[in-house]
Amino acid sequence: MRYNIIGKNIDVWDKTKEMVEKKMDRVAKLFPADTEATITLSLEKLVSTVEITVPMNKRVVRAEVQDPDMTAAMDKAVDILEGQVVRYKKRMRTKVKAGVDAYAAEYAAILVPEEELDDEPMVKIEKVKHFEVKPMDAEEAVMEMELVGHSFFVFRNGETDEVNVGQLELATFVNEAGLEALGDNLFVQTEASGDPIVDNPDSEGFGSILQGYLNTSNVNPVSEITELISAQRAYEMNSKIISTSDQMLNTINQLK
Repeated sequence: MRYNIIGKNIDVWDKTKEMVEKKMDRVAKLFPADTEATITLSLEKLVSTVEITVPMNKRVVRAEVQDPDMTAAMDKAVDILEGQVVRYKKRMRTKVKAGVDAYAAEYAAILVPEEELDDEPMVKIEKVKHFEVKPMDAEEAVMEMELVGHSFFVFRNGETDEVNVGQLELATFVNEAGLEALGDNLFVQTEASGDPIVDNPDSEGFGSILQGYLNTSNVNPVSEITELISAQRAYEMNSKIISTSDQMLNTINQLK
């Protein structure tokens, strides 16, 4: 496999190239020798991004990962790439076993050893829904998506007449304390927070989206009131001690 390593906002030194090639060697055996993989490395505000694109037959396998550490991002991207290729060959095996000859050549071109293909069944389509795709703008689509409680929504763009799929995404930051609070639970990124690391809900390291839920208070009113009373009594006691001390000093001064 040949490697085309590209750097964006970063100089790709020899050690970096060696690291990339060493990581890619794990998946190079899965592709024909004349395959050319494009690895794009970028660094912006302490966030490293690794994007790997590999042509496979008439298709393209792609993985993109963001992480504060470039080596960790490369490891995760290679893991994703390997998993995609293995799952793809499993799907092709299902087609070949079903007697679909059109997939035989494509199946043979994927060099994943047969022993690495377990017998675990692939995800099956359990339900198919048909619905009318209404023309609307993006803001109306977001409102509709919130009403039905989904994290994605299919709609026909009223301006372009194209079918669009809207997906809610979540963002994390390297330094969340660096975000600027705007009020009403709204925050904006700053140079201190760094750029957002964005992914879909339920992805590794990201939370979930629950529509129609209310956050419960993280404060126990009983314990907070008890601590407040204790603090108030301690304050009153200290005040009395200071007052008594002042009275004693005044009495001593008068005796002199």
